[in-house]
Amino acid sequence: ETLQTQGKAGQHLPRINMAFSEANYDYIKVMASLEGTTMTQFLNYVIDVYRKDNSEHYIMAKKLQAMVRAKNDK
Repeated sequence: ETLQTQGKAGQHLPRINMAFSEANYDYIKVMASLEGTTMTQFLNYVIDVYRKDNSEHYIMAKKLQAMVRAKNDK
């Protein structure tokens, strides 16, 4: 999960086109700069921390999604 795919044939990562409030954009830009990372790397770090802190909720949500899919497939 190094995010290093540029110029590597056949390697792609999922992408999202996102819009941010001016305050959030400035925060991301400043904090990424302080960390010496790109804005993408900073946001991936923030999301990674949040995901790990909420792993139980994530697992329950995935199970719920599977149950809904199974019900809809009947």
